[in-house]
Amino acid sequence: MLTPRSFAFIACRLMAIYLLVQAIDFAAIFAWSLMRLELPDLWMASSPSAIIGLIGLVTFFVLWFGAGPISRCITPKIAQENSSEDWTQQGLLSVGIVLIGIWIIAVNLPGLVGYIYVFADDVVVDPKGIIELVLSLVLGVFCLVGAHGLTRFVGKMRRW
Repeated sequence: MLTPRSFAFIACRLMAIYLLVQAIDFAAIFAWSLMRLELPDLWMASSPSAIIGLIGLVTFFVLWFGAGPISRCITPKIAQENSSEDWTQQGLLSVGIVLIGIWIIAVNLPGLVGYIYVFADDVVVDPKGIIELVLSLVLGVFCLVGAHGLTRFVGKMRRW
């Protein structure tokens, strides 16, 4: 029987595979830019791809090898005490909120690195994109940190 903890474990591993594929994609962009550019332009043009790929690779290792501890942290305490317990509405909601938070952060983190390089190059950028990125990252962190509290709030509102 699939428990909330085993579901969270599988989801962490799937997210790790997704991030590995993204890291390989950025590594290909980095290699392509190495072949096309002259030496003076090389660093500013190719380093964002390399750093984004490196962040994806590090996150892959964290999620892949840390799937057990992460799944223990994100599943509710009740589900941990009785591992044979079936899904509860609170358990499913809590795990879902945390996984959505991980997803939001993983999708928006490369954009943050891109903006860091844009700011370093003193290029004028549209503030709408930066605000959207920052708010998305804040929402992702809120989903990670406040999942249990949000689950309790929804449970009270729905009278679970």
